[in-house]
Amino acid sequence: MRLSIRPSRAILALLAALAAATASPALARAAPFVPPPLDQAAASAPGPQTQFDVIVLGTPSATTDGVVASVRSVHGVVRNAFQSIPAVEAKLTGTQLLALAADPALRSITPNGAVRRQSVISGHLWPLAADVAPLWRGMPARAHAPAIAIVDSGIDAWHSSSFGLRVVKSLDFTGEARPFSDLVGHGTLVAGLAAGASWQAMGAAPTAPLVSLRVVHSDGTSTVADVLAACDWIDANRVAYDIGVANFSLASAFPDYAMDDPLDAAVDRLWLDGVVVVTAAGNTGPGRMLYAPASDPLAITVGASDIADTVNRADDGAAPWTSFGATAEGFAKPEVAAPGRWMIGPLAGRSAFASEFSDRIVSPGFFWASGTSFAAPIVAGVAEQILARHPDWTPDQVKGALMVTATVPPAAPPLSLGAGEIDGAAAAAVASPPNPNAGLDALLTVDGAGRPAIDWGAWQAAVAADPGWTTASWTDMSWTDMSWTDMSWTDASWADMSWTDASWTDMSWTDMSWTDMSWTDATGMP
Repeated sequence: MRLSIRPSRAILALLAALAAATASPALARAAPFVPPPLDQAAASAPGPQTQFDVIVLGTPSATTDGVVASVRSVHGVVRNAFQSIPAVEAKLTGTQLLALAADPALRSITPNGAVRRQSVISGHLWPLAADVAPLWRGMPARAHAPAIAIVDSGIDAWHSSSFGLRVVKSLDFTGEARPFSDLVGHGTLVAGLAAGASWQAMGAAPTAPLVSLRVVHSDGTSTVADVLAACDWIDANRVAYDIGVANFSLASAFPDYAMDDPLDAAVDRLWLDGVVVVTAAGNTGPGRMLYAPASDPLAITVGASDIADTVNRADDGAAPWTSFGATAEGFAKPEVAAPGRWMIGPLAGRSAFASEFSDRIVSPGFFWASGTSFAAPIVAGVAEQILARHPDWTPDQVKGALMVTATVPPAAPPLSLGAGEIDGAAAAAVASPPNPNAGLDALLTVDGAGRPAIDWGAWQAAVAADPGWTTASWTDMSWTDMSWTDMSWTDASWADMSWTDASWTDMSWTDMSWTDMSWTDATGMP
């Protein structure tokens, strides 16, 4: 925010400062500062019919009691007195305000307006910046819209303005038997960004059916087993509920190989069975991507971009905390990015977020938060929109459409946003998308149940036999110049990305809790 000062005021301030310098080291003012619009409004409405709600701030040498006395001296009403600074909230008529504006013991009289961080405006601009808004026009009939499964802390079923009757199934895997509640608040915001329908905060796919799979206890804790149980349910019921997309804005508590991690294995199962899996990259900045399910090579891992409060992508960059890097196997993550700063969405009533982040409420029932947790559901919603238009597409095709139409903002560090920021409308318009998972698809085998599965043994053998693995480097490759049909994610260097670099022994299984890894996404890191 920039403040402009008229030349006349600047000259007067300079003269005042020069005069004060000869008498005192502190800047002396003859009168408190009053913003010109407030001053003019007070002059035009002097009577008791108009009451001005203002903050009256004393000079550094003043006391709160002294400011209270000043306000009462003009017969104003003190509403709140503050102790950390010499200031009060007061109700004043225009005449009282103008009289108080002559008190040299005061520093300023300013409106008691709504307080918000300037960048919260991004929470309203993201549908334009991600080119999602065009998808709202001419949306396929709801009967043709696949469902999005939200594996999270639940969805507040009573937030009717956002979800109406579109939460078609709610299950609780925590044992608390509260399937229709979200006592944390994280899942409701995630669901709103993916598929909210309120005019106050529209999601990417506002007609999509939702399936709420609650895997987080009311105290914010969860287990891998809870998430695996949810994955089991999705796989068993994906046809019955037409689940096309599953969103995981959470992370395992310990590092692991993607090829060995149970969460990644469950995600692979969903992907190979036809469900587009979207995961949050995390909020730990650059480094190894060692935590499931963000480390899964098949899934779409999403980083967070910063749109700089504009729709134009020329000034975009990566959010400073968005995670990116290579997995233990050498796969680069994330694949794409979406806006993730100051995201506005529905607030679950009586949730931990409602009590802990009450200062972030932008309107009744809506608040903001930042993190890759809230970038991922944007991509999940766009993926649903793509499937609604191309119901026969595979997850690989959806991923290819998102990546081939993404653009890398100039200010983003290399690979921090993968192929770049998504363009929802462009991705939905792709006719024949490339397959970014072609390298792994070539190594598919059949598991014991007769289902397709990645043959990691064959993959390791291919890596060992390919001298290109010892020379290829992700930093030498341009994601935008890369041909997704000619190059697979396995072109990274195994030798350069050794698992020993991750220092398993430096990471204690007890040092990290599930809540440390997953719910930090909602702390609003700017």
